[in-house]
Amino acid sequence: MKFKIVLWVLGRIMARAEKTNPAFKDKLKNQDITMEIKSHDGAARHFIFKEQTVRSYPGPAHQPNLSLNFKNSHIGFNAFTSKDKKKAMMNCIKEKNIDIEGNTSTLIWFQSLAKLI
Repeated sequence: MKFKIVLWVLGRIMARAEKTNPAFKDKLKNQDITMEIKSHDGAARHFIFKEQTVRSYPGPAHQPNLSLNFKNSHIGFNAFTSKDKKKAMMNCIKEKNIDIEGNTSTLIWFQSLAKLI
């Protein structure tokens, strides 16, 4: 449940940043990306970045460009609430606690976007 809340809050924060942060909005230019973040135990949310906007929806995406699939919600929650999120994500990858499907350059783009919020 905590992981679902973190993903919902992430969507709200990005929607606010799109309206108030010019650098964030600029990073959205020319993007048409559907990204999902989920866990094997059922938590899922997807984000659509299109026309310099961010939209967030519950559940998995139909055809995501990038899918981050955590082994379980606890691991996903810890990765997204860690003080050093980049290191936490790298540890998840190293320990095979996350499956990444799709274009990994999209993950790098998303990480650079997340730094702006």
